[in-house]
Amino acid sequence: MTSLDTRITETPATQYARRVVVMHVVESWGAGVRAATIRYAAATPECEHHVLRGVGRSEFASDGEEVFASVRDLPSGALAARRAIRAATRELRPDVVHAQSSYAGVFVRMSLRSTSRQRIVYSPHCFAFERDDLSPLLRWAARAVETILARNTDTVATCSRAELATASRLGARAVYVPNVPSTGSPAAVTSTEGVVAVGRIGAQKDPGFYGDVVDLLRARRPAVAAEWVGDGDDTDARADLERRGIRVTGWLSSAGAQSAVAGAAVYVHTAAWEGFPISILEAVELGIPVVAREVPTLAGALATPGLMTPAHVADAVEALLAGGPEARERNLLAWRDLLAGNSAEQQAAALRELYSPAIPLAINGKWLGSRQSGMQRYAGEVARRILALTPDARVIAPANAVLPEWLPAERVTRSTLSGVPFEQLELPWRARGSMLLNLAGAAPLVKRDQLVVMHDVTPVRFPQTFSRRFVAWYSVMNRVLSRRARHLATVSEFSRSELADVLGVERFTVAPNGHEHMLDTRAPGGFARSGGLDYVLCIGNLTPNKNLVPVATALAAAGIPVVVVGAGGSSNVYARQVGLDIPGVELAGRVSDDELATLLRGAKALVFPSLYEGFGLPLVEAQALGCPVIASDAASIPEVAGDGALYFDARHPEQAVALVQALDADTRSTLVERGHTNVTRFSWDSTAATLLALATDDRARSTR
Repeated sequence: MTSLDTRITETPATQYARRVVVMHVVESWGAGVRAATIRYAAATPECEHHVLRGVGRSEFASDGEEVFASVRDLPSGALAARRAIRAATRELRPDVVHAQSSYAGVFVRMSLRSTSRQRIVYSPHCFAFERDDLSPLLRWAARAVETILARNTDTVATCSRAELATASRLGARAVYVPNVPSTGSPAAVTSTEGVVAVGRIGAQKDPGFYGDVVDLLRARRPAVAAEWVGDGDDTDARADLERRGIRVTGWLSSAGAQSAVAGAAVYVHTAAWEGFPISILEAVELGIPVVAREVPTLAGALATPGLMTPAHVADAVEALLAGGPEARERNLLAWRDLLAGNSAEQQAAALRELYSPAIPLAINGKWLGSRQSGMQRYAGEVARRILALTPDARVIAPANAVLPEWLPAERVTRSTLSGVPFEQLELPWRARGSMLLNLAGAAPLVKRDQLVVMHDVTPVRFPQTFSRRFVAWYSVMNRVLSRRARHLATVSEFSRSELADVLGVERFTVAPNGHEHMLDTRAPGGFARSGGLDYVLCIGNLTPNKNLVPVATALAAAGIPVVVVGAGGSSNVYARQVGLDIPGVELAGRVSDDELATLLRGAKALVFPSLYEGFGLPLVEAQALGCPVIASDAASIPEVAGDGALYFDARHPEQAVALVQALDADTRSTLVERGHTNVTRFSWDSTAATLLALATDDRARSTR
């Protein structure tokens, strides 16, 4: 692996260059959400954490809250909550606003705008539309709201794999942040042969379901003890638990709650809806068997699936109580295997990525799904170097992308669409909040915060080369992008003047092609000719602007063997169609870099007869490998080839023939030396650095 590839795959540092400020907004400060928020803050001490929590929660123990720089109250009522969120944001100026719970997600995303400087992260801890206590109409409305608000969300941080899949279906960028058990030690433990449940007494935890389970158990085991650790505002539900002989502890400290769980024989989880319960993790950590009610949000995440009714749950608890130590151990082994991924290390790594302060840099990866040409070469070489220069860049790739060996999968975001639909619809959505680099000419029309490299105006100067539909689309796209995109670049001074003439815009930065890729080639390649220096090489397709057919024909007629690379194929049928089915012209078709290097090193000269180029990459490829260049004097070619080439009038092929015939050893040596000097002006490394500096110029960034 080269040093460049090594830099691409290096992992970003886990410590941030500056202290990131995270403001957590929690509508319901209790039980699992409270524990998760405290755990998030404890796992990322390099960040400064603040919490804005629902008021009226004084019944909760405050242990663990020392991880927050401040704890503030979130008033009840939507308008009051909105004012409080906006006021806290103005004061704290957080880099990340982390909304914890579906209601907090609504409050935050209706109050603030997710930007590259202040990103909204949302942890639903179970989406509202998955709640069984809501009517179908309300669930439909909740889903619609979530779909709309996803557009104002940088990332959805999910606590379960099922929630991750749901968030992705909403069109959100989602990451999995596993819940983990508390690392505290329980208080003194008094063991019983009873059962225990944990949580806020209310509809979500469904204490009535738990009461039914206890009643069914006591029909078989009258002496079984039952406890509910927690409290809540539903006094009727609490009274019902106590009437059934279930002890309600009220709110305890974390250590006290763990002590109560550790003293039971079985932890029973009866929630009607759930993100992923920390209480299950803690029970397993304490060595207490778990029986959990199956609900849709926990599908596939339960050690014993299919327990949907109180009778099912009661039967499973009875089996554990009757089965002795072996049954308990089987239960715990199943849960531990299922929860193996819920580690503190994995959670911390996910959170550090989530809270990373760097302004994200996205690269349009549409070129990965296209056949390579000059623009695709440019995109690949520049993207490769930008990924090596900064760990904060990623490639957003279409569904049909083929990843090159140098591009690690962890630096790629895969999409579901390809082609123009990917670029115009999905790409701007996935790149929201990012500066987007478009290196291959095209870009999404709707995005402002982007850099677009426009290579040339060939569709305007040679419209006969393209379909009418493409020419029309190209004209509209470039006019919109030239006025909307934050930064514009092109590959030569010639192209800058052409773009200014066509678009009326002069704010283009010149970032040319480079030559270094040819220095990495291995020789000999797979395509070679005998006889060395007896042939000239032409590179390009057979479109009118490349002017290959008349010049190759003239060279062959003069007895000069011609090898044409990249002309679209080497079959005789194709050769006849394009008028090159003549002795002395060999169509090599598409070749690898190694094969091209072999052909350039063995050629008498590169003959480059193009009528129009934005840059002309084969010119510097040839000069880099010591191949003399004979080229037309049109468009960008004299600018790029410099004094390392001999020039002819592209409309007069006989001039090219004369230059090839007159090429002697001294002239060849001079051209090679000048070519080597000339190519030092064109470097992929320099171009990547130029574009990266332009894209990350904070003075030019918007808050879009």
